[in-house]
Amino acid sequence: MAGKLPVVYVMFTVILLCVGLDVSQYRESGVSFSSKKTIIPLNLQMTLTKLWIKSDPQCHLADVPGGDVRQPLAVYDSRLSDQRDSLRSDPMFSHPDYDGHEALLFAQDTASSLRALIAIHDTTLGPAFGGCRMYPYASEQQAMTDVLRLSRGMTYKAAICELPYGGGKSVIIADPRRDKTPALLHAMGRIIESFGGRYITADDVGTTLADLAIMREVTCHTAGATAAAQQALPATAFGVFEALRAAAEVCLGRSDLAGLRVAVQGLGNVGMPLCGYLSVAGAVLVVSDLDANRCALAVAAYGASVATPEEIYAQHVDVFAPAALE
Repeated sequence: MAGKLPVVYVMFTVILLCVGLDVSQYRESGVSFSSKKTIIPLNLQMTLTKLWIKSDPQCHLADVPGGDVRQPLAVYDSRLSDQRDSLRSDPMFSHPDYDGHEALLFAQDTASSLRALIAIHDTTLGPAFGGCRMYPYASEQQAMTDVLRLSRGMTYKAAICELPYGGGKSVIIADPRRDKTPALLHAMGRIIESFGGRYITADDVGTTLADLAIMREVTCHTAGATAAAQQALPATAFGVFEALRAAAEVCLGRSDLAGLRVAVQGLGNVGMPLCGYLSVAGAVLVVSDLDANRCALAVAAYGASVATPEEIYAQHVDVFAPAALE
């Protein structure tokens, strides 16, 4: 790759293009509450809220001390300027990926074995929007890291695209192949409904449009679950493709992708359609996936060559496209 920038630098530039936007102009300094809300000491509110939700899986957040229907998670609201120091001193808010998030909810439904986290990063531009991920996280700390990072990313995505939405995300600590049940999805839907529209969910890793249809039986705050959306759209893959094209132009000085060697790690809902876009653009593909059948499909459909998951990092390519979970 003489004369070309390192592969890692190309991908890092894509990241900078996505997260370098200054959204401070959108932030507001204050927040209004309903006159009937009772403001009690913040640390006590957090304790009461966590215990209340844990002890009563049918609990509506509007019934939690300090909450109301319009601002159900105000007890976690980091926009309270006079209590910001208290928020940051609490262990929950000292997490390295906490970035002024407006709300972070831990929810449990013992009847369905649901354990979930919902994070709202910023709602200045509109209600928080972000998918519901179901994954067998090794720990609650790992799940918290994921939901904080992903919700923040959704804020930037919405702002960059000038959409009237903020950033949010939800994660369910469960194995979708073993633990997913209608009862669990209904419990998650009820929790989403309790936000009163402040958070809108969608499908993500481990969840499908069929799952959203089940959630929609108890909440109207889901996207992509109507009759107009009968199959998942490769929108994320197209976004990666466009970012890759921009990075190639900036870092490699080329406006086309013909002959560009690209390593695609992971051939799931993003990686496989990304291969399709790259193939049409004339890129040369090297792929890897734990599923040999997916690799075979990429070879047959796009003329890709295959590397093992351990070898994909060392391939002689111009661009590395990570599209697999850890």
